[in-house]
Amino acid sequence: MNIFFMKMFRILSTLPAIMILALGACSTESKYALVPQPESIEAVCCSSCKVPASIPTYAADESLIAVASTWAETMTKTYAPGTDSTAAKHVRIVSDVVLPAVSLTDKAEDAVLCLSIDTTMAADAYRLTVDKKGIQVAGGEPKAVFWGLQSLSQLLLQEKADAQGVRKLSGVVIEDSPRFPHRGALLDCCRHFFSVEEVKTFIDMLAINKMNVFHWHLTEDQGWRIEIKKYPKLTEIGSVRKQTVAGRAYKGKEEEKNVYDGVPYGPFFYTQDEAREIVAYAAARFITVIPEIEMPGHCLGAIAAYPWLSCDGKQKEVACRWGVFADGVVCPGKESTYQFYEDVLDEICDIFPSEYIHIGGDEAPRDHWKTCKKCQALMKKQGFTKEAELQSYLNSRIEAYLNAKGRKIIGWDEILEGGVTPSATVMSWRGPKGGIAAAKQGNHVIMTPNTNCYLDYHQTCNPDSLGENLAPWKHYLPLQVCFEFNPFDQLSEEESAYINGLQANVWCEFIKTFDHVQFMTLPRMSALAEVAWSKHRTDDYDGFVHRMEKAMVPTYEYHGYVYAPYVFDGSDKYAVAKEKFVRPAH
Repeated sequence: MNIFFMKMFRILSTLPAIMILALGACSTESKYALVPQPESIEAVCCSSCKVPASIPTYAADESLIAVASTWAETMTKTYAPGTDSTAAKHVRIVSDVVLPAVSLTDKAEDAVLCLSIDTTMAADAYRLTVDKKGIQVAGGEPKAVFWGLQSLSQLLLQEKADAQGVRKLSGVVIEDSPRFPHRGALLDCCRHFFSVEEVKTFIDMLAINKMNVFHWHLTEDQGWRIEIKKYPKLTEIGSVRKQTVAGRAYKGKEEEKNVYDGVPYGPFFYTQDEAREIVAYAAARFITVIPEIEMPGHCLGAIAAYPWLSCDGKQKEVACRWGVFADGVVCPGKESTYQFYEDVLDEICDIFPSEYIHIGGDEAPRDHWKTCKKCQALMKKQGFTKEAELQSYLNSRIEAYLNAKGRKIIGWDEILEGGVTPSATVMSWRGPKGGIAAAKQGNHVIMTPNTNCYLDYHQTCNPDSLGENLAPWKHYLPLQVCFEFNPFDQLSEEESAYINGLQANVWCEFIKTFDHVQFMTLPRMSALAEVAWSKHRTDDYDGFVHRMEKAMVPTYEYHGYVYAPYVFDGSDKYAVAKEKFVRPAH
């Protein structure tokens, strides 16, 4: 008997340890990967949810019905499964995965997915819960619920459906909110034009990355792209160039080296109704469209249509090559210039409800201002000692006009040169230095330095051998440099409070087709989106790439988005070498 009791004692004494081991095996680490990386993601032990091929969805708040409908739209496939070559000779891969349909129900007890507003949460915050009771997405406002649904789409893509289209999601709780209020991307539709449907696809690319601002570059030396009814020649004349430079653009004494294609380009522009359609499409995805109307430089499109905007009033042509043009600068000494912009902005503000209007301000040579009698007379009247103050004067007048309409201005960092009002927001593109200077003097800043955020730059340092075949300049921006961007570099904690966010820019001098836009944008947009969204990133670069492979590559291939494969197919060795950086003009 003693032997029996001794054995029983030994068995019983081991039970707590066994129980502890069992509990330890139920890890809080989730198997799922998300991009951007969320604030918190934890597994729910011994819990899962079956997701049918059509998800019964309950919206606890009426505002979430539209959110659910838009989310359902974002899961619609555009292309048939398969692999093909695109116009720019890139590869489009479309997976055979089919995500669930969404069916709304007015009974919570019948739902697998429940959407709700939680007023105790911050407006931008969401909580996504998957457990045996189903899936719940709660947010402080509808936009946060929409972002939570983008995370749910990534989870669904990481689970394979059975023959009936049913998926089994493991239990998880995700709590998340964005780092910055401005998480944007620019598309240049002036150098090369993109259709309404292509612009909508670009907006969808922002949405899957939880970005919330589309900066729409609409006016340029090479073409004016938005209908202004009071000035019809802007699109009749300003949206057409007689030809386009092929390859490198030479200037000055070397301009005779330029080779042109001899093909008229245009008329290409967006009607006001088309612009409103795009604004509405973006708004449904909680993306604000900020239009950019360039001034005082990059205005040859406008000057070709209305020569009196320039200092000399002579007829000029829409630019056929890339670069910066002294002839493309309007005259700040003429009162008619201000009337023109006020008229244009009246119509722009009627189309775009955004709080901010971008007024450009970059690369405006002041050569003609130095010899213009009207400009010099204005300088004398205002007591200015340098021509840069004329640009500041123009900016201030336009800002006051927009402020009176309840709007604010954003300008490229050159607006700092002649002095800028405290209420202007500065977009720092010539490296981070403009943003640093602006933040130190108390201006709000959007960081978009070319060193980290210009997605028209080569993705590798060996573009010819890897088929990038893009621009003739010798600089590149690999994915890792985007991922490692620190918007707060060289700023104190107090100065960092003036950084509103960051932005990826896709300039299109050498990007002619939309598949090429996608190729240059993805996956680098996702890296910058993570910098803009994630407050506490715990992964190193290798960890980020691993999450990209699990979460974003399946997303790209589900939608048929063309993306650069270099990091994922092993050729990224060409994307890490050091090379002298050369900054081109816009």
